[in-house]
Amino acid sequence: MREWTIKDGHLRGYSGSELDVIVPEEVYGQRVVQIDRYAFSPLSPRISEKTYENRKQIRSVVLPKGVVRIDNEAFYSCESLQHIALPDGLESIAASAFWNCPALERVVIPNSVTSLGDDAFEMCTGLEEIVLSNDIETIPSHAFWGCTSLQHIKLSQKLECISDYAFKDCCSLSEISLPTTLKRIGPSAF
Repeated sequence: MREWTIKDGHLRGYSGSELDVIVPEEVYGQRVVQIDRYAFSPLSPRISEKTYENRKQIRSVVLPKGVVRIDNEAFYSCESLQHIALPDGLESIAASAFWNCPALERVVIPNSVTSLGDDAFEMCTGLEEIVLSNDIETIPSHAFWGCTSLQHIKLSQKLECISDYAFKDCCSLSEISLPTTLKRIGPSAF
């Protein structure tokens, strides 16, 4: 059985049994450029029970150089995911990409990332620290909602907008330094 599903450089799924996953730069002769919807999520509607159980237990994932996008819900509800290594060159993290990854503790978003989707890290209740890309201008709606352990966040010095509910229910976040570039803070942002 093949452990990877890929089409046109889009990694569509992982069905291996490793708990610490290193995604290769090339899979079956195709350079990996995107992590598709549900690629690692145990809630994918098209996986076997064995793959479901394996994905629930994944502890870490290292993404290769060359990945430019993480699609919606790519790591949705990966309950055991503690560490994600995001590559330089990554440009976009889509909506709900890491929704409900409660074991995730720290995320460093590379400076190459310019787009962060709604709900990207919502309900990551174990997330204690996040370092945002220097080029993020907007923190979208619900981006970190429910990250109850979040204590430290380093904001971009180009940040212009913190959208509605971006940090709602982040009850451990006691202090935040806002950049002078900030123009808008949405309702219930904190």
